[in-house]
Amino acid sequence: MKIRLLTVILLAFLLACIPLYAQEDTASVRFTSLTYRQESDGSYSSTADFYVDGDLVFEAIRYPFTTAYASIPAGEHQIVAVISGEDVSSGAAFDVTLQPGGQYSLVVYGDYGQESVELLTVDETELSGSGTGAAAAVNLYSQPVDIIVNESRVVENLDTGDYAIVPLPSGMFQASISESGSPETVLLQSDFFGNASTFVLAIATGTSPEEFYLNTQITSNLTIGEYLAAAQNDPALSAFAGAAVAAELTDMLSGEGSFTVFAPQNSALETLPEDADALAALVERHIVEDNLPPYRLTDHPQLTALDGSSLSLDFGATESGLWEIGGAPIFSHIFLTNGIIYTLGTVIP
Repeated sequence: MKIRLLTVILLAFLLACIPLYAQEDTASVRFTSLTYRQESDGSYSSTADFYVDGDLVFEAIRYPFTTAYASIPAGEHQIVAVISGEDVSSGAAFDVTLQPGGQYSLVVYGDYGQESVELLTVDETELSGSGTGAAAAVNLYSQPVDIIVNESRVVENLDTGDYAIVPLPSGMFQASISESGSPETVLLQSDFFGNASTFVLAIATGTSPEEFYLNTQITSNLTIGEYLAAAQNDPALSAFAGAAVAAELTDMLSGEGSFTVFAPQNSALETLPEDADALAALVERHIVEDNLPPYRLTDHPQLTALDGSSLSLDFGATESGLWEIGGAPIFSHIFLTNGIIYTLGTVIP
């Protein structure tokens, strides 16, 4: 009896360890699509498919979006990026080596028409699960740049085609980017709110100060409910976050299932309903039961919110110049473990 019991315990232990061994033999990988090709009619093809060793892993990823992480076996692989729908043999191929337990962003950029598509592998492994806020600053701008955080020069002479890991403070801070050797040429200066659980992939592009653009992808290891609870101190989202907490929806947004939240910024929520039911309805009108990152959102021109409302999305030439949902401009997005939060310029009516 004792031998049988020990055998059962040992078998249960080995079965419990299988996922751990599998996880150690894989790497987490995501792709950023910054590729394009100008067609003969002057239009641009800027949607890409990504293959790993001949297998399609992400399809129809639009410029300039970043995918979610995919689990890929550690080791050597061939990555191919190709204009969406075209044969894989016409794409740009790259060899990469992924370490067990590693975490990577593969930034693919350039012009297929000029055969100048390149791959930059951003190794984020040291930040995985660290619990500290940080950014991977990728420079695809035409000149080397310096990065200043709270008047401290944290990165100097970051070459084109290179990246640096930059620790970020918690709370409000100011960051700026300038051309190296020319501190008066400030390419970007803005205030940001840092969260200890947040990792930012920030990609600088452009060929001149007038064309400079910073593409940011924000990721957090929190659930949506946990993030909103922490965002009650965020000067941009505290009103909606507080409303979600008051409406007792954060437990649901931390539980089973996946969600997409459209969160109006504070400037759009100067007043909130005092009635509890009206407050809950307001928040639920901004929540959809599905995980819809930008590269999937475009396949859903109509959505149904938790309160039953029908939400229409417009991805065309809007008055704001941005994607809109119910007429509300979509500003940015944050990847969470069970879904995504989009920030809005106005409330969804």
